[in-house]
Amino acid sequence: THPNGPSEMTDSPFEKTGNANWAQCPACDHWFHVATSLLRMETVDLICPGCAKPFAPKDAKALIQN
Repeated sequence: THPNGPSEMTDSPFEKTGNANWAQCPACDHWFHVATSLLRMETVDLICPGCAKPFAPKDAKALIQN
């Protein structure tokens, strides 16, 4: 979990800057880093570290690719 608790990762003021890719879980709204290579694999699901829900990148609530 995030050192300041899960709420720090879902608050809208939490900035997602830099050159990392970010995905937001459609179930719990948790934001997490995603490797570019995983996003390129169409048959691989992402797994939310907040709630363990698997989902396809296209099903993410939000996806920030840098």
